[in-house]
Formats: sequence, structure tokens, C-alpha cells
Amino acid sequence: MHRLVFAVLLTAAVTGFAAGQCPQITVTGAAGIPAPGEPVAFTVQIDPPEWASRLSFLWTVRSGDREVGMVRGQGTQTILAPWNHDGMTVTVKVIGVPPGCADTASEVMFVDAPPIARKLIELRGRVSKTAGVRLREAIVEAKKEPTAQVYIMIYGTDRNTAASIHGKRNAILKLLREIYGHHIDTRITFLDVGKGDRIVVWLVPAGADRPNP
Repeated sequence: MHRLVFAVLLTAAVTGFAAGQCPQITVTGAAGIPAPGEPVAFTVQIDPPEWASRLSFLWTVRSGDREVGMVRGQGTQTILAPWNHDGMTVTVKVIGVPPGCADTASEVMFVDAPPIARKLIELRGRVSKTAGVRLREAIVEAKKEPTAQVYIMIYGTDRNTAASIHGKRNAILKLLREIYGHHIDTRITFLDVGKGDRIVVWLVPAGADRPNP
């Protein structure tokens, strides 16, 4: 499950002004989960809004310990910054507020990295006794993640490709019946790929893309 987390940090200065004389400054980011490299909008909100016309804005964007370039909209109330999975800290310094008023606001934005498929095993050649033991171990490991899908990609020999794939599939099905009985786990999907003479087993967590053969 992807999560989007925002934390707004307001840098407050010591003020000698009465309540209500200082504008309130906040930064908000776009809703949703951005793709890596996709421009993400950040906007500084000024309250009361009529203050905004008197102010100017200096933005900085950092990811980890480095400053992010390619920021569009510098000097305006809204910028676009390229997103990456390391997360970003976006800070605006508002120039023109009365002395003693808070003039800086930040937003910290990060998204959990998406899940990815994991190769459990790759076997060359036919389903030998040794290969069968390793396949069993891979399937048993996959059972520990009940929400994930299992893709078994079967490649046949260069000659008699279809017959080779058929034989490997039957050998794997026999092994699966030994593990599951007559009701083989519906999370398991067979893919007959073509030539290559191997078997590759992938574990694909919920939300991850299916691997390409």
C-alpha cells in the first residue's frame, strides 16, 4: 500500500506585533501519489490572502542531503519540482512580511517506494530431482506471503519447444499437488514463454508490476 505523508513545519520568529498583524504562511503539496520524475506542484498559502500581492517568494527544494534543481516557478506562489522516491523537503522564504513575523514555511513529502517483483529461483534444463527440491523450497517460501502472486515462467528447449514446455509444466504440477493436494493455490500462474530451456519463479507482491519474460 502506497502512503503519502505530508508534514508542515512553520518556522516562528519572536514577534513584538499584536495578534493578527502577521500573515499566516503554509505550504501545501499536490494530492495523490506522483510517479518518479513527474513534476509536483507546491503552493504557499498566505492568510489573509490580500497580503500575497505585497510579498515575494524564494523557494528551495532538497532531497536527502542535496538541493534539487529544475524547479519551475521560482519567485511565484506555486512551483513545480521533479519528484523522486527519496522524498523532498520544500521550503519557502517569504520576503516582505513585517519584522518579527514568521517568514518561512516548509513541507516534507515522501511516498513509500512501490513494491517490486522478486525472482525466487531460476533453473536451467529439465526438472530433475535436485531442481524439484529447489522448486519446492521456492513455493514454500512464496506461501509465506499470502497476498502475493506467483508467476512460473516456463521456457522450452530450442528443439521441440512445445513438448519441452508441456513436460516441464506437468512435472511442476505434480510437485504442486504434493504441496497443496488437489486444490493448487489460485495465486499461481503459469506462463509458457518460448525457447530458452529454463524455469523462472517470480513472487509478485500486491501492487507490483508483473515481470516481463
